[in-house]
Amino acid sequence: MNLNTLFALSGSALFLGEIITGSHLFGFLLIIIGVILGSGAAEDLWKKRKTTPKPSL
Repeated sequence: MNLNTLFALSGSALFLGEIITGSHLFGFLLIIIGVILGSGAAEDLWKKRKTTPKPSL
């Protein structure tokens, strides 16, 4: 997973004294979702979920 955004966000807060706001976190969430969808990881999880048999009671 691409964690450049996480390190940039946390580094700016730690070293530059930037204030992390809700819009920063929302943007971070959108980037993570985009990376998951773009890398095909979501499709792999979807396929695994469909092929996993459900336990019977």
